[in-house]
Amino acid sequence: MAGRRSMGTRDMAITMAVVLLVVGLIALYGSQVSFTPGARPAPGPTPTADVIGGFEHAKATMSFPITVPRDVPAAWHPNSFSVSDPAVANDGVAQVGSLAAVRGGWVTPGQHFIGLTEAAGDADQVLRNEFGAARTLTGAVDVGGVVWHVTTGVRSEVAWVRSESSGMTTYLITGDAPEQDFRTLAMAVSG
Repeated sequence: MAGRRSMGTRDMAITMAVVLLVVGLIALYGSQVSFTPGARPAPGPTPTADVIGGFEHAKATMSFPITVPRDVPAAWHPNSFSVSDPAVANDGVAQVGSLAAVRGGWVTPGQHFIGLTEAAGDADQVLRNEFGAARTLTGAVDVGGVVWHVTTGVRSEVAWVRSESSGMTTYLITGDAPEQDFRTLAMAVSG
C-alpha cells in the first residue's frame, strides 16, 4: 500500500498510455475499425429510414397538415427522416430552427440526394428556418398546375418551395438530384 502512494505523475501517465493502447487495439481489431489517416472512407451501405411511415405517423401527431408523399419511385432509397417540434422538449434531437417541421430524404439511383420538408409557416419563414437565412427566389416551375418557386439551397443544391393556399403548410424540396426527380417528388405531394 505504501508503494502506491509514492506513484508520481509519470507513473500515472505510463499507466494511462498502456490502458489507451489496449483500448485502441480492441477498437481496431475487435470492432473492425480502420485507421488510415488521409485516406478516403470506404463506401458502405446507405442508411435506411422509414420515410413514408414517418410522414404517416407525423400526419396523425403534428399540429399542422402533413401530406404523405405518394408514388415515390421504388428505386429511391429512403435514407433519412426527422421531426422537429419546438413545442415538445426533445433534448436537441433533430431540432432545426424554431418551426415545427417533418423532413424525409431519399438517395436516387444516380446517387443523388433529394429531400422533402413540410413545415408550419410561410415560405419565407421555412427558408429561414431550414437555411438560417432568407433566400431570393430565382424562378418558378409549374408541376401539374401547381407553382413551385425556385431558389438556392445549401452548397450547390437547388430548392423548390411552395405554400398551401391555407397558409398552414409549406413544402420544401432540396437536393442535388436532377430536375425530373424534383418534379416527381413535387407530384408526390400535390393534390
